[in-house]
Amino acid sequence: MDINRIQAKVHGIKSVRNKANEFLALHHPSFSIPIPIETILIERMDIDVVPLFILRRFDGFISSDLKRIYVDDFIYSQNQYQLRYILAREIGLLWMYSYIFENADYQTPDDWKQFTRSFSDEEYWQIIGEINYFAGLLLVPKGPLEYELSQRKINSKRAILDLSEKFMVEPNVMLRRFDEENLVVKKVKTNGLIPAYN
Repeated sequence: MDINRIQAKVHGIKSVRNKANEFLALHHPSFSIPIPIETILIERMDIDVVPLFILRRFDGFISSDLKRIYVDDFIYSQNQYQLRYILAREIGLLWMYSYIFENADYQTPDDWKQFTRSFSDEEYWQIIGEINYFAGLLLVPKGPLEYELSQRKINSKRAILDLSEKFMVEPNVMLRRFDEENLVVKKVKTNGLIPAYN
């Protein structure tokens, strides 16, 4: 498996936003929340979600044939919000970077890690940044987020937790989406909120 010469295409913020919206328009046009990520994967994309004992070395990865997403078995059974984020991130990898898998043939978690090392640090972190951005856009779309904010005041940690639960995301994913959309919310002390997953 030699992909050293493959160069990851820089999408940029606007392009990633467009791709997330295109994905939702195709697979979940109602944009109703919470976005049914696992249902979309299994029923519309024919991709299985498979728990795997991977010793928490990393949280999940997509198979080289793009037919399965493997997820740490502890996360799969114990943390639904983190599971949803991982699935949304891997959808981003498939939706924006499917071409990097054309010659890939890895079978195990260790093979997957070796595959990721085939990219330069710059390419790797570019991909990670864009698929994490995509995941946030997918789970917390701008339209539903703005609507929910019009219906409530975000003036406490509890309010952030409640809104996060409505979208079924971790609180720091929600906070990041506030920042990304330049949404003005009252300053709330957010220390102690569960960190987002990267």
